[in-house]
Amino acid sequence: LTDEDRQEIAEEFYAKGIKQGIKQGLQQGIEQGIEQGIEQVARKLKADGVSLQTIAAATGLSPEAVDAL
Repeated sequence: LTDEDRQEIAEEFYAKGIKQGIKQGLQQGIEQGIEQGIEQVARKLKADGVSLQTIAAATGLSPEAVDAL
């Protein structure tokens, strides 16, 4: 392989790495946003006097997690 070939291969791997990193970052951001949204809904329901069991069933959080909010 020539130096030019090596450079081209390195750039290709670099670009793929950046794309993968962006994809992972977006996925993590989406997951974090969903989690925060669920917690906000749980807090609102809790403040409105809805039972911990009902909130847990509706949000998928444990009753202990809801209580800790």
